[in-house]
Amino acid sequence: MPPQFVLENLEAIEKLDALVNTFFSKLPVEFNGIVRHGFASLALREAWLREALPENHFLFQTSVFWNEHFVDLQNCMKLELGVGDNDLEINQVSTDTCYCTGIPNHVVLLASQHSLVLQQK
Repeated sequence: MPPQFVLENLEAIEKLDALVNTFFSKLPVEFNGIVRHGFASLALREAWLREALPENHFLFQTSVFWNEHFVDLQNCMKLELGVGDNDLEINQVSTDTCYCTGIPNHVVLLASQHSLVLQQK
């Protein structure tokens, strides 16, 4: 699963809504979830982006990185991984030994069942 914000109170919900509206004021409702996941991915991976990209990269010139709501929401992160990865912490996912693939849980489960069937033959 992609990273997402955990919004436990009305203030956090309003901050995320304000963040989305700041950048996408006329966004159709159908795309709201995609944009929220995009902001959550940026929030989760900001440290890695700052290490991997040049300091003057155009991404860091965008207003999202100095938006007060984005900065506040970075502490509201939740990362859900695939099947069998429930005990991993976010810092383990950012290491070189584990990669969050973004493959949905049902695909991982179906693939594991397919390999079991092949082993039984």
